[in-house]
Amino acid sequence: MKEHYQPAEAVTASQVLDTTRALIGEHWRYLGLVGAAIIVVYSLFDWSGNTSIALLAQIAVFTFVQYKVTERLLADRLPGGIGSARYRSMFGSGLLSGLGTMFGLVFFLLPGVFLMARWSIAAPLVVAENMSSVRSLGESWERTRKSSGPLFLVFLLIGAAYFVAVIMGVGMGSWASLGNNFIQSVVGNLVSVAISLFSWVLAVAVYRCLAPDQGGLQDVFA
Repeated sequence: MKEHYQPAEAVTASQVLDTTRALIGEHWRYLGLVGAAIIVVYSLFDWSGNTSIALLAQIAVFTFVQYKVTERLLADRLPGGIGSARYRSMFGSGLLSGLGTMFGLVFFLLPGVFLMARWSIAAPLVVAENMSSVRSLGESWERTRKSSGPLFLVFLLIGAAYFVAVIMGVGMGSWASLGNNFIQSVVGNLVSVAISLFSWVLAVAVYRCLAPDQGGLQDVFA
């Protein structure tokens, strides 16, 4: 809970990236299986042809899986290894931060990246500290205050990589599909899911770096 949190010194970009790499190295099989399952489910929804139902189903799956993946990556930080499922808070924090970040990216670009960095640990706060959606955003903003510069740099670099991945995914999907919309959908979902999974891992990495006193993977880089 918030009262037990001890503010960390400003983290560096290398600390965040090292912790992200360590998390992926430890959980790559799990992440790979989850990613493959989501791609299959999303592609089947797309193939169903009912756009509205498919979209709602994908949002539900996205929220559930994000919670479970974040919970898995933070298992050592949770009482008894598990947390209290707060899917509505997870959905709410994602929706609010997503809308704010999207607005910033579309109209101002760099402010959108800044918002993405400052709200980056909202999901881990929901899972690990049982916070509501609004409180998790406010707490994320406060805890990342001292590290806003390094985190901005990390998310700027990652955002550029995302942009390249999306462009390549669109190109590969168009080339591979040759008129087959299902193949194009699979390729598009592959890129989308890969970006989502990496974003969730990155959020957990930032959370761990900001609370190294609690132990875990961050000890490796102490």
